[in-house]
Amino acid sequence: MIKEVLLILYLIIMVYAFANTKCGGKRYKCGEENQDNVCVNVSEYRGKVHELQKCADDKTCLWEEALYQKPVYCTDLPAKEKILPGETCSGDSDCLSNSCQGGKCLGLKLNQQCGGHQYCDVGYYCDTYCKEQVQFEQPCTNDYQCTNNCVCNLGRCAYYYSLENNILADNPRACYFGYINPNNGTCQNGPHSLTKSKPCEIDNDCILLDSDNKLFGYSECQCGFNAGGFSYCSLAEGDPEYLKILELFQWLLQVNQYCHTILRYGPCISLYQDEYINYQKAVKFYHMQSQIMFNDECIQKIYTAQYWGIYSHRLYILFIILLLLQ
Repeated sequence: MIKEVLLILYLIIMVYAFANTKCGGKRYKCGEENQDNVCVNVSEYRGKVHELQKCADDKTCLWEEALYQKPVYCTDLPAKEKILPGETCSGDSDCLSNSCQGGKCLGLKLNQQCGGHQYCDVGYYCDTYCKEQVQFEQPCTNDYQCTNNCVCNLGRCAYYYSLENNILADNPRACYFGYINPNNGTCQNGPHSLTKSKPCEIDNDCILLDSDNKLFGYSECQCGFNAGGFSYCSLAEGDPEYLKILELFQWLLQVNQYCHTILRYGPCISLYQDEYINYQKAVKFYHMQSQIMFNDECIQKIYTAQYWGIYSHRLYILFIILLLLQ
């Protein structure tokens, strides 16, 4: 039954979808069996048809470099990044500091000279020297200076998502609804989509409404990665998918005080894995919704792998059905 419903929905989209001119009519499809280790081959001189083949698990595809008559080949995965202070390690060579003790990477301590936040230990930030993270309402110039339950707003540390509507702010993460009205610089409810997840041709097809359901403006008509070359309206800050991100981050706030300042959003050994994954799922879906609509398997493995690597295919199908039925 689900397959039949999906087929009908897909056919409806096929009928009503438009060609977004800024996307150049690009279409993405799975190509023939990969004989020459090619992962992306642009088969038309105008760059409209991209034939894809997934790479082996120990390889990667630098698809952004694909051009007509310039195929992209599967290459070795990049070397693993060095581990930041406070995270688990098995030897000195694992760590950015080249110092692993008791199974954790060590970092620079208070008043030791540093070249960036990443070199200081948990609980510190870098300002030429490692300094203790700044507490609520104390002066700051960026988020990483503040304790992990705060962001830098108007030059002072403020609790995440704590400011009520109509309060001045310059950091949306300080606002309760995660949104700043661009007209007056105050925290407000974000605009929501009237045309969420719908096919589009130009930005004006993507209508946004304010909290009073009056016309607010337009979201972006984003290029998709699909066989039909369709584009879709992006999501907005007042949509449930964005508000879900704010809700899930509250769970990370319960334990992220033990994380390195750069890893306050994860991944961090102190965060519960399920809660971190759920947060990442929500963030990636919000930003990539237009790109992941109706991906073929090879597209999932190449262009949108950062999303599909953590997201259940079954849950995605149910989510798409719910979006399209609204």
